Amino acid sequence: TTLGKTPENNAIPEYTLSILRGLESLVVENIQTSVKFLQWVGDTIPEYKIDFYQLNKNTPDTEIFSFMKPLKAGKDVGLLSEAGAPAVADPGSKLVKMAHQNGIKVVPLVGPSSILLALMATGFNGQAFSFHGYLPIDSNKRKQMLIQLEGESRRHDRTQLFMEAPHRNNELFKAILETCTPQ
Repeated sequence: TTLGKTPENNAIPEYTLSILRGLESLVVENIQTSVKFLQWVGDTIPEYKIDFYQLNKNTPDTEIFSFMKPLKAGKDVGLLSEAGAPAVADPGSKLVKMAHQNGIKVVPLVGPSSILLALMATGFNGQAFSFHGYLPIDSNKRKQMLIQLEGESRRHDRTQLFMEAPHRNNELFKAILETCTPQ
């Protein structure tokens, strides 16, 4: 097993892809990129025959609730994340919560998880770790959070995991270097 790049066509298990290829309804963050993804995985259903429901952080709960109509009719609906795992630091969590509240079975499918992949690649404590989603964008609040997370990591030997948008990675990396104490 290598620690290097995994070929893109091996990143998602075939079982997950086979389920995805048969879905006629998808809840997605961005329809255009989702169509490209479906083409990449070889979906046989043309995109004009798929019902897309767009869900992002600004989608009102009333609209999210309307996405449940096919679920209540007994149809399977897929939830695609723009990046990462659906419903983890992702607006899809609201839909999953509503599904549970309405007695609708939720079946997560296996796929790559940046959180676990990062943890596996670091060599840090994988027995005790915490995930914090996205850190504050405001530089002062972010600095306070980094100090808090570093303290928790030192006190409890607990790995701290968080996410960041690609366009803010350099800014976050600089903040970590300026704020945290190297070991």
